[in-house]
Amino acid sequence: MVNIDSSPADEDAKLAQTGNSWVMSRRAVLGVSLGVAAAGVVASSATAVPQVVVGSLQQRLPIVVSPAESGDAALAVGELVEHITAVTGTAPEVVSTDPGRPAIWLGAAARDRFGLPLPSNSSGFVVTASSGSVTVVGGSGTGTLYGVYELLERCGVRWLAPGPYGTVLPSGSLAVAPGKYASAPHFSERVLQGLPRYGSLPAGSPVNPLEAAVWYRRQRLTGVPYGAHGIPLYPAATKTSNPELFIHENGVVANQLDVTIPEVLDRCEAAIRRTLATNPTTEFINLGPNDGPGFGVTDWDVPGRIDPLYGDLVVTDRYIKFFNLLLDRLADFPDLKLAFYAYSEYMEAPQREKPNPRIVPVFAPIAVDRRKSIADDDGWERRYVLQVIAEWKALGVDWMYRGYVGNLAEPGLPYSAARQLADELPEYARLGATGGIRLECISGWGHLGPAFYLAAKLFWDPMANSAAILRDYYRVAYGSAATTVQRYFQLLETTMATAPYTAGSMVEFPESLPDRVMAELRSLLDHAASTLTADGNTAAANRLAVVDRVHDFGATTLKSLRAHKVGDTAAAVVSLVEARAQFDATQVESPAGLRPASKTYLERFLGRAVDQIAAALAAYGPPVVTAPRHWELLVDTGGTGVLPTPQDGRWATIDTHHTWSAQGLRYLKGQAWYRCMLPATPVSGRPRLILPSVDEVATVWVNGVAAPLITGSGSFLPESFDLGAGWSTTSPNQILVLVTNRVLDELGTGGIHGTAVILADPTVTWSPSGVSAPTVQEPFAGPSAPAAPHGATPIAADWEAIIDPYGAAERMALYDPRISSQHFRAYDPARSPLAQGLGRYSEGLVVRARLKKRPRHGAGGIRLLLAADPANVQVWVDSVPLELTPAEPGWWMAKIPRSSIGKSATIVVAQRRLGDVPLAPHWS
Repeated sequence: MVNIDSSPADEDAKLAQTGNSWVMSRRAVLGVSLGVAAAGVVASSATAVPQVVVGSLQQRLPIVVSPAESGDAALAVGELVEHITAVTGTAPEVVSTDPGRPAIWLGAAARDRFGLPLPSNSSGFVVTASSGSVTVVGGSGTGTLYGVYELLERCGVRWLAPGPYGTVLPSGSLAVAPGKYASAPHFSERVLQGLPRYGSLPAGSPVNPLEAAVWYRRQRLTGVPYGAHGIPLYPAATKTSNPELFIHENGVVANQLDVTIPEVLDRCEAAIRRTLATNPTTEFINLGPNDGPGFGVTDWDVPGRIDPLYGDLVVTDRYIKFFNLLLDRLADFPDLKLAFYAYSEYMEAPQREKPNPRIVPVFAPIAVDRRKSIADDDGWERRYVLQVIAEWKALGVDWMYRGYVGNLAEPGLPYSAARQLADELPEYARLGATGGIRLECISGWGHLGPAFYLAAKLFWDPMANSAAILRDYYRVAYGSAATTVQRYFQLLETTMATAPYTAGSMVEFPESLPDRVMAELRSLLDHAASTLTADGNTAAANRLAVVDRVHDFGATTLKSLRAHKVGDTAAAVVSLVEARAQFDATQVESPAGLRPASKTYLERFLGRAVDQIAAALAAYGPPVVTAPRHWELLVDTGGTGVLPTPQDGRWATIDTHHTWSAQGLRYLKGQAWYRCMLPATPVSGRPRLILPSVDEVATVWVNGVAAPLITGSGSFLPESFDLGAGWSTTSPNQILVLVTNRVLDELGTGGIHGTAVILADPTVTWSPSGVSAPTVQEPFAGPSAPAAPHGATPIAADWEAIIDPYGAAERMALYDPRISSQHFRAYDPARSPLAQGLGRYSEGLVVRARLKKRPRHGAGGIRLLLAADPANVQVWVDSVPLELTPAEPGWWMAKIPRSSIGKSATIVVAQRRLGDVPLAPHWS
């Protein structure tokens, strides 16, 4: 919320500083003469706008403040004194009475002296500069402090980051344009979670883990978290003490309270009333389900409603009913609100229950792709979140947002969130968010410094000009190298935006950031460093070094990950050792380029797997057999575990250098079979199969004989199996792996990832079994479509498909032609699904074709013919839905108007339930 009582200046000067303007004419001087910078502050020639200084060297404005001021109002005085002293070398005078000359009047002193009104927003302020004096009046002491920060920024001060090189001051003077400026934050709660407190740094690190707290305050970030995991009860209850109050699944006490039980409601009300008895002015109660699974099924749920991301029952109605009942009981507190995370299986809006307006969902879309923006072609999941928010808003509730700045499930690879923030924060504002915005900061200052800075500015004014803010940031931070450094981040952002991979985990990063791009990024950093060295700009060079260290860590980690994928464990180990050392180097320089917790992701997704395989190679020697990169695949959502038969049809192909999520199986929660043939190979010891990374559990057979698990448990870790009972040294060996992935462990994963190998354990005496691989019979190809209508021609195109097990094609906009082909897999709709690895899959499938030229058609348009039941099928052409009507027996048609067929088109067909008969799309 901003009110401007002045005319705009040039665009960058107007908008680079939180999006608002000043009259750029004469200047009111706060301090003059260059002095020695204070500790932690770097003097620079950078200023926000060209300076017109009014006053003389001898004229230094005193600060007038009421002696009764305390808290943030008193801190405002200290901040002014610190910065004026840092620029001029001399502290300004601080007085409590009118000095009889131009001065800086703060807070109550300004209100009393000039009769100024109190801003209505406690965090808001009015700054006025005229006749050589400045007044700063806030809606509270905090508002006055924020007004001082705005004043200092208007004078050219920038707080780019914590640490000794994070603050930039103008040289010699602080000057501001005459004018009146009023502002208040759009979002009342502005939280970058994790920044003020890094966590546990390595022993001996000179970095203060609280170093960012001052930067955080100066960027006007503040707030308490809203929403919570857990429902308060009094008396308290646990699964052990009161199992009867919890959900039971298959006879086992689960993780969640059963909120349909009246005693749970009684105890929750009692717990809240105890809180209110102590703090009767409490505005929000934060509560919600426990984090994790265990929801079971209750009568309060909408039967059969499945979350399209988790593949589990949507339980939102259950909890909204519980919250409604709770607020009914607490009617004697009419202003009390309940804030809960709209998260996992309860992010979707309720369908049956209308929420009490005092229920506040705090959206936490943890299962949504975190690499893209709503504006990116592949940002369909981000756009889905906006749709969900709009549906909640239509129910009459206020809402907040709790998202992520960064990629969450990776250790700090090259990634910038600035573009995503610039695209999305304004949309949240347009959708009516005015309360809390909390973004969890996973990584550190190396690649996310610009994003942190931009987020702080957009929290205050989400409609500010993001491009101008970032231009100002790079100009002030990097001086003559600003353009080069900005090109570095823009290349990084553009590459990630256009790379045909989404999700959160690190496994597809090597493909998103190929060697060519990494080399270009490295060249830009080197050029920027050379420029700053030539200029002697030590401060900017040190800022760049933070980026440089994190870039090197990311590049080395990518090398290790690439080597791990292809089975070059020796190279993976070398790069991993180097990456660990490079990570540690980011922890001993200020600001911390990476947060300490990021290292856990390095170990979870790469380090432990590489170490375990290296240990196995050291113990048993090099592989005696290396499995192929491409295996056969059979999707199996039936979950019976029965070995496949020829009646299950032909198998498809899958690339083990990628997860199944990147191969048209993104929304698969269930099972799939992997199969390959390995040559007959003598083994001087018991043969051991190592799968380098599995999400989440594997079961193995060799030549139809079960292979016991030797080591391995947990997603993303190697699993090894004893093949001795079935391995043949005289005939080819069939390896069959059933991968079960029912739980959303992380985004963008699933299946076998990496190159499987066979090792020989020489410590075990073993005799070959002589078992041969099963005879390969001709698989069942499935039925054909009925004969096509007379005159119809098959649609010649490269067709592709993505599974849609929950029938969410329309909900998730999988018909959007912008979505990259990488998310689909090759598919032939003229053949039965049984012939394409889907013999044990009967859920939904989305099939599409991009037509490179329009078909021939008459004046009335063209007909699309499908051998599909319209009750089971939806059709779109370039995102426009079409209606299917009967054509001939076994065929249905959709009329496409001539105006809808351009030079090219994308046809999308979504089947809710997959049958054996092919779609057989034709033109007529």
